[in-house]
Amino acid sequence: MECPHCHKWIKDGSTTHQQCGWGFGEQREHIACGYDGCKEPAVIRMKIHGWTNVCIHHYLAHAQVKAKDFCMLRGLHTLEDQIAFCSPRLAAIFKRRNNLVEF
Repeated sequence: MECPHCHKWIKDGSTTHQQCGWGFGEQREHIACGYDGCKEPAVIRMKIHGWTNVCIHHYLAHAQVKAKDFCMLRGLHTLEDQIAFCSPRLAAIFKRRNNLVEF
């Protein structure tokens, strides 16, 4: 069967086509990023100073600042310090997860 929107071949009987968005209902309303002057669409709602809708660019910038603060508070100034800090913690998490999985 042919997608009525993009005319690519899709499985017979399909009611949606994820590649072009056909059949997924009405377009959602555009929710703007909460930062002044930013016209990008919001992708997540975060609690920064109250709850704010933010675009991917502002979300990544906020996450980067939080990560730098986390590292500075713990004296992790180099990549090697950060790896040494994270490695044993990640290994412990994966070890716990693997112990829970039964085959």
